Amino acid sequence: MDPELREAIDECVRVDLASLDPAPRAEALRRVVGALRAQKAQLLDLVLYLEPALNNSSNPQGRRQAIQFLADCLKDPSADLRLNFKHVETFANFFSNKLSDWQCVEGCVTGLQALLSQSAPQLRTLKADDGGSMVAHIARTLFKAVHAPSHTQQVRKCVLDLVRCLLEQWGPEVAALGEALGEGVLSVTEEERDPRNLLLAFAISK
Repeated sequence: MDPELREAIDECVRVDLASLDPAPRAEALRRVVGALRAQKAQLLDLVLYLEPALNNSSNPQGRRQAIQFLADCLKDPSADLRLNFKHVETFANFFSNKLSDWQCVEGCVTGLQALLSQSAPQLRTLKADDGGSMVAHIARTLFKAVHAPSHTQQVRKCVLDLVRCLLEQWGPEVAALGEALGEGVLSVTEEERDPRNLLLAFAISK
């Protein structure tokens, strides 16, 4: 990998930048997205480079930043990623598996929403290990792994946005969850009290 690209990635995931001026990270992200667009690197290359940070159990903020960075790359349409079926399957499983890491929930949810919005043709054909649809697997894992009330307002809104996307755009797929769907929706909406999220929670609960 190009040294300048490695430097930009490191800048994006530096923990000490997380709560400071966002401009340096935004500029570094722009450089990485430019490299992806120019096909100087693939998104999977970034995952491999970040593997130590993603698996570092002693640095939860580092894991959080790494996951969020990958999700930001994935959701940026200017990256022109052109993901194939195998890429979409890999990232759907990757983000779903990381949902159980409390620190990584926001980035995982952001990444999954990007896949659901931008890679729908591929996702509609993919199956999970249990033989059901990949989208049903995503929804089931979300409801099982994420305790929404324990997160900040911003993260809860991301979760609510993802649930709304699943219900409105992937109804037949998530209907396969049966009663677990209703229970899952209830689990992410019933304790919501923040006015910034309530309208979204009410829309989901209808």
